[in-house]
Amino acid sequence: MLRNCNSARSGLSASGHNARVTLIVWQKPPVGFIKINTDVAIFKEARKTGTGFVVRNSNGDCLAAGSNVFLGILDPSTAEAMRIREALSWVKKQKLHSVIIESDSQLVIQSLLSNSRNLSEVNFIVNDCLFFCHSINDVYFGYCKRSANCAVHIFAINVSSIIGLTAYIASALAADNCS
Repeated sequence: MLRNCNSARSGLSASGHNARVTLIVWQKPPVGFIKINTDVAIFKEARKTGTGFVVRNSNGDCLAAGSNVFLGILDPSTAEAMRIREALSWVKKQKLHSVIIESDSQLVIQSLLSNSRNLSEVNFIVNDCLFFCHSINDVYFGYCKRSANCAVHIFAINVSSIIGLTAYIASALAADNCS
């Protein structure tokens, strides 16, 4: 599902139609857009939660990547919503626009695109995300399968091991390289 943040409340995409897209392989964003993929990894034995994001342009070039490790085990949806909020914060600080944010958390993406709100922890974070959207032009959210989110998934699962992280990122981006 790929819809404009500003029209999510009305249930319409920027073109006036719902766009249901389930990506199986990573695809480049359109010219003039950047794409941010987010993911989380839960390390139960280490009692940590890793999150990551990768930013790429319409050529597929990596512009930036970021990660966090949280002590304790976070609910995966809560962690994913937090990562998306941090990505939006980064976009705002960089004064960027025309952004597609993809996640393999269908629940979080549906929450971002839904009119309904509840008192769950995820929806409090989703409200923060939507607040950021008001100051960023052309923000779209989309769901993608894990297979289309490989680079950032590898980033998230290896964030707790800083040694060798650059090699993991390079190989992950090469694996995601689209034709």
